[in-house]
Amino acid sequence: MELRSKTRKELEELKKETTYLMRNETLYHDIFTILKSDLDFLAHTDLKLTDEYLELQYSGEENAFLLNIEEVYVFCKKLAYSWLSVVPRERIEALTKEFIFLTMLHETAHAEQRACIYEDYSPYPEVNRLYRKYEEGQHPLNFLYRFNYHFRGNRFAFERNANLNAYRELVHIGNDEFLDLYKQAFLVVYIEDYNYGKSVMAPALKTCHMMGRKYDFLNEGIPTPVLVEHGFVLPPKEYNEFIVEVDEIKSIDQAYQLCLNKLGRG
Repeated sequence: MELRSKTRKELEELKKETTYLMRNETLYHDIFTILKSDLDFLAHTDLKLTDEYLELQYSGEENAFLLNIEEVYVFCKKLAYSWLSVVPRERIEALTKEFIFLTMLHETAHAEQRACIYEDYSPYPEVNRLYRKYEEGQHPLNFLYRFNYHFRGNRFAFERNANLNAYRELVHIGNDEFLDLYKQAFLVVYIEDYNYGKSVMAPALKTCHMMGRKYDFLNEGIPTPVLVEHGFVLPPKEYNEFIVEVDEIKSIDQAYQLCLNKLGRG
């Protein structure tokens, strides 16, 4: 998922203009409308308000974003408070606003993953097959998946990919005050779950293991940046180059730029 510069500008302006967060239904509709105008995989997707006790989520069954306004605000406020050691208390509400946009971008990335399942959305067949295998693994009777996801959900490749896409876009529309925070989070997500050792267990491989499914994907023809973005197992040479380069850079700015360059976004 990569938004056009026009879309990023519209989201940035909307974020600057928004002052009221609690029960602001219009804010979510405006974010959704801007994203929908850019991303073709959202063409038939709806935004549905609900009174159910749930966080913002993309429902593949309903092809909709399910939104409880108060719950999203509470969730994002708690997330903002988790950064209290580095963010002044008086700026928590401002950071909450950033995380509201982050959650919308995160769920949008899940919608893109669904497009890979049903529409061959990715130009790389193995990327589409990866998300189809994940879809099969999420069967209600797959208790191994449900147990693992409950305790280790962030380690699943489709959650990592959604976070990676969301943080990358948030950096482009972000408040300069929180820019280092975004960069650190992006860097953590970028390298998350690639082991530093001889045995490479990449996010996609871990996900298949945690679902009790076989990892049998072919990497031929898929550029390294795409392999990293979707969490595939990297060939030893590419893995070593990827890890060494990221690990040797100490500056957050340099590391973040390296990540963008490796993803072809620099």
